[in-house]
Amino acid sequence: MLSVTVRATEGLCHLFRQCGPLLESIAEESTDEEPDEEETFVKRVNSECRDSGENNSPQLLWSEELSSSEEDLITFSDEEPSEEVSKPMLVRTTKKARIRRSKSSKSSSQKTNKDEQDRDQSGETPDITDLSQLREAQASDKELSLIRAWLEQPETVPDSNKFKAHSPEVQQLWAQRQSLEMRDGLLYRKYIRPDGSIQQWQLVVPYALRSAFLDAIHAGAMNGHPGIERTRAKLQEIAYWKGWTTDVLAYVQRCHLCSVHRPGHRRKQGRMQQALACDVMQKVHVDLVGPLVGPFPLSRKGYRYLLTAICGFTKYLVCVPIRDKVSVTVADALMRHLYLVYGAPEILVHDQGGEFWSDVMTRLAELLDIQPSKITSHRPNSNGVEERVHGTLHSMFGKLVSQNQRDWCELVPYIMYAYNTTSHSSTSFSPFYLMYMRRARTPLELLLSTPSEAA
Repeated sequence: MLSVTVRATEGLCHLFRQCGPLLESIAEESTDEEPDEEETFVKRVNSECRDSGENNSPQLLWSEELSSSEEDLITFSDEEPSEEVSKPMLVRTTKKARIRRSKSSKSSSQKTNKDEQDRDQSGETPDITDLSQLREAQASDKELSLIRAWLEQPETVPDSNKFKAHSPEVQQLWAQRQSLEMRDGLLYRKYIRPDGSIQQWQLVVPYALRSAFLDAIHAGAMNGHPGIERTRAKLQEIAYWKGWTTDVLAYVQRCHLCSVHRPGHRRKQGRMQQALACDVMQKVHVDLVGPLVGPFPLSRKGYRYLLTAICGFTKYLVCVPIRDKVSVTVADALMRHLYLVYGAPEILVHDQGGEFWSDVMTRLAELLDIQPSKITSHRPNSNGVEERVHGTLHSMFGKLVSQNQRDWCELVPYIMYAYNTTSHSSTSFSPFYLMYMRRARTPLELLLSTPSEAA
């Protein structure tokens, strides 16, 4: 084991003898920098290795600092170390030189970036008001240079086969060559409004100056950052290129100031829509008609109010006369004449009357799994189905009631039957037919003995 260590030490010393001149040259190159601990250590190890080939601590310390990859590359044998063995040490010793070169390249790149920033801040942008720069930009543009050359020398225009090989922009511009003209060394396009009222010359802008033209048209206090259509109108007066409308749209949408200070159009609040029923007795509208809101006086049997319920799908009407409008009376009438006969609805629509919004009605709705739906206050058309039925009932009662009007409660079943057996305008069917899926036989049919389908 000791012999192997001695041989390894002798090999390392031989490596240092070969790498000594290289280390000295690297150290001399970095005279502008103060030597750090690693450079001092390398010099000391190099001098000691040249003075003595014996095993000492500096070589052992240096071998301990080798990375795992470098240790794998070093081989120990009885033969003299070859030149390939020195490569790991060269990698190790030239690490500092690489760091110095990377620092210098980094500083040079930072300097270049700083120069570019200074140049941008100094305002060295294309001057679109300088005609010489405009001519130079058009002449250097790949597409516009061809158009300019063809206009000046028409005999150089290629044939149709070669012309199709050019870009779409060249083909589109040459297709409108009758409106193109060279003026003062610049390519212009003649624009005529559809109504023929205004004719103006548009400068055909090269690709390199399009963003500058958009800035000059849209940004700044003199322009006011207009919207898309106004920016298009202003640009159309002086400039033209293929796809200019799309470029204006993208430019205005990406403008930071416009995005911050222009949130867009406010969405208009839509009108309330009708919530139509989609099944029999799914949605039922209820209301009360009494002496304060209708023509019903106190009847002979002591009834003062008329409870009306209509199915939103079939328009089937249920009318129940009641003596008062307390919540218990209303709940009992709905249970006996509506829920137990036709089944409990899913939705019960009513106004915000106390008789429909009481604890009794709320508890009943919870037990029967009914969803109460109250309409807007002081807005009868929110429950327009009920209000329209009340108008029809008033008309029918006014034609049939006696002179003292105290027999109206006795006419309720007949009027309810007459309403349900008459065709409804919204469905074109009678509520009776939609509820029971059969026609009700009218008194005239009974008198005429009209045969039915069953007969």
